[in-house]
Amino acid sequence: SSDDLNLVAGIAVPILVFPSLRGAVPTSYVVWLLAMCVLALVLLARGLHRGGAVLLLSAYGGFLVYALLTA
Repeated sequence: SSDDLNLVAGIAVPILVFPSLRGAVPTSYVVWLLAMCVLALVLLARGLHRGGAVLLLSAYGGFLVYALLTA
């Protein structure tokens, strides 16, 4: 979805422009966001239904918990 792409671009572009920020965002966050982006694209390609939406929201919730625990 566009939100995922915006999140990834919001992390990747500043790191490309300012290499000193490379350690500011953990690699695991970027990987998780990319995985959610791929998941969203796969679910949308198959036709997003209630189960897929719950899965995607659970992935976002999991990321939020992970980010709070590792911050």
